[in-house]
Amino acid sequence: MLKSYQRMGCFPALEDVPEQVVEFVRRAVELPEGTLPVCRAEGTAKHHRGLVRKRVGVAYDQSDARRIAEQPIRRRPRRRAGRQT
Repeated sequence: MLKSYQRMGCFPALEDVPEQVVEFVRRAVELPEGTLPVCRAEGTAKHHRGLVRKRVGVAYDQSDARRIAEQPIRRRPRRRAGRQT
């Protein structure tokens, strides 16, 4: 999760993590062959995401993120229905 967040700025779904990454981590922590990346409880995944954000120095504020994303949307001029530009 840490490397994904550092490189992409987001947390991919575990099934979207490339096999090469899974293999690398598996070897690095000496897990048995065939060990899959799973998180059995959503609370654990949420806790891990929080630890990663803390390590990277990023604060998670969903309302602030929505406000920031909304600004360019509201600035964009609206087109009238039926008009082509």
